[in-house]
Amino acid sequence: MPDRTPGFLAWSLQRQCELREFDGWDDPLQIERALRPVRAIRKAQLESRIDGDICIQPFSELECIQITDVMGFRVSEALEFYGGDVSESCNACPANAFLSTDPGAMAGCYGFVTENGIDPDDWSGSSPIMKKNISELAQPFLDQHSLERSALGFFETEPSWYGLWMKPIGSHKELMFLRLVLESVLECQHQLVGFVPLCWQYFHQAISNAIENDLKIRVDAYPSGEVFENNWFVDSHCPRCKISDGKSEGSPLKNCIVCGYDGTKEPRRKRFVRGKRPYWEIVRFLGSEQTRELLSRYKTERGLTTEFVESEDDS
Repeated sequence: MPDRTPGFLAWSLQRQCELREFDGWDDPLQIERALRPVRAIRKAQLESRIDGDICIQPFSELECIQITDVMGFRVSEALEFYGGDVSESCNACPANAFLSTDPGAMAGCYGFVTENGIDPDDWSGSSPIMKKNISELAQPFLDQHSLERSALGFFETEPSWYGLWMKPIGSHKELMFLRLVLESVLECQHQLVGFVPLCWQYFHQAISNAIENDLKIRVDAYPSGEVFENNWFVDSHCPRCKISDGKSEGSPLKNCIVCGYDGTKEPRRKRFVRGKRPYWEIVRFLGSEQTRELLSRYKTERGLTTEFVESEDDS
């Protein structure tokens, strides 16, 4: 069965550096593709998944996996593309919103915000226990400040959350308002269930970093969809607010239920999934014998319950 992906926001703080010297350096999805290895290395450091120079994929408990399928990559080779260790420049960067929760964070200048708080790095993972999604949590504050919201030029939508992201964020006053919106969301979420998804916290911090360091932030909305094999199918959706109406692809869009747009909706489209880069099969660059030695040591030192088994071809 395909894995459903919720609608989400993709954001990036607009500060070019030696890691972002490429066409589309301000596009959140382009940045994610370019800096994914850096983010993967830091995540592996925090989870103690680096053995020597080899970064190894995460494993679930009681998992049984063929040795030939275990994935990883050489940290030194991944960092070589960026000119070596990037921690010093990232740790001093005002665009690194992840420093608020991780003092050693790298490539924290972009991120994703899912409505249901699910980890954007694992669309197929289990969703956290949520009583309300982010648009529902934001609505009380947006209702109370509807005049200010209109004066700042945000679009009228129902729910109001979606109207905040239908135009570029252009002023300091808009940023200040958005920070207040997110603060109300985080507070309400914490009161309801006692925790706040990290992707929401990072977005709030990114807005704060933009305010405090006079940076621009780009926020792009993306519709829901589904992942099947190597493709991501984006649902048919409204071209203005990016919300799917749940109707068949060929049906006309008459007065979008969220923003009121009356016109032709965007058709369902096929895009490539993010893929597994920088991870690839360890046996392909270490060979079978060294891979077995690595995994045996890795399992023993970390007390893993994962079973690494020989493939039929190797047995």
